[in-house]
Amino acid sequence: MPDVLPSPENALWRGLQSDAAANFAGRLQGVEFAPGDVIMRQGETPDFAIFILDGEAEVVRRLPGGREFVLDRIGAGAVVGEVGLLADVKRLATARATERTQALRLSAPMFRAAVDMGDQAAFAVARNVLAAMAARLRGQTERLLTAGPARVLTVNADDQTGAGLSAASFDWPAFARILPGLRRLSPEAAAAAAQAAECRIYGKGERIAPAGAPLDRVGFVLRGAVEAVGAGADRGQALDIVGPGGLCGAMAAIDGAPSPVAYIAREDSAVMSFAAPAFQQMLEQPDSLGIGMVKASADSLANALRRANNNVASCRRLARIARVRATA
Repeated sequence: MPDVLPSPENALWRGLQSDAAANFAGRLQGVEFAPGDVIMRQGETPDFAIFILDGEAEVVRRLPGGREFVLDRIGAGAVVGEVGLLADVKRLATARATERTQALRLSAPMFRAAVDMGDQAAFAVARNVLAAMAARLRGQTERLLTAGPARVLTVNADDQTGAGLSAASFDWPAFARILPGLRRLSPEAAAAAAQAAECRIYGKGERIAPAGAPLDRVGFVLRGAVEAVGAGADRGQALDIVGPGGLCGAMAAIDGAPSPVAYIAREDSAVMSFAAPAFQQMLEQPDSLGIGMVKASADSLANALRRANNNVASCRRLARIARVRATA
């Protein structure tokens, strides 16, 4: 088995000093897989992540009817199953060794406990996991944008009144605490988050954030629904719908790059809105608020990744059907 120390070239160890990396390595267990071995299975409850040292594996998404779609092929230096280290979701895909593979196994319960205790090394890895999820979602979003529009949405950029909702019409801080993702915040963290945020109301068709520019605000949907739309002046490719508890702009807020999508209110919507710099600062602090926001962001990114994976697979399947019909 190769050296079990985390490789400094791996982005998941970014920010760890050598002594912290060595200490973290003590939590990893060496494992081996033979060709054809299932490393983890889609739909299972995640209880570990795998860091590949040597060998190769394929990551596949099972489709309705039992067919599989290959999402990625990964080798030395890659990690698989990292979403389950933070997000409260089932496995998004199956990973299977395609050759003899040597790897390191990290227990998810042990990792989560270390993060909750404010362990600096574990929190640094958690932030890097979040960045990896954002990068993966950005990649899938770009694949969808180049696959051709499955549906086109006409965008109304004019401000609307949002007459069906008002920030004063409900106790939004209390309401936020029961939403998916946000309900994982401690009462103290939830109160601190509400104090740092404001409730903004958007009317149906109103543009919440533009595409092609760094986001200035990030928000959890409280009521209504928000659509993620590919870049376009007044028409764009509809890619995803963010419902209550979902986070608008997580990808761009985490990696700091311009957002490839605009966010449009699909209906009158209330959003728990943060200034992007304040939100980014929360994610950097290993306190109860920072830890809670990292988890809430991971939940939202994981659900967006699941939908994006399904959409990419559907686009590829439809493209294959079109090619077959064209040659028939």
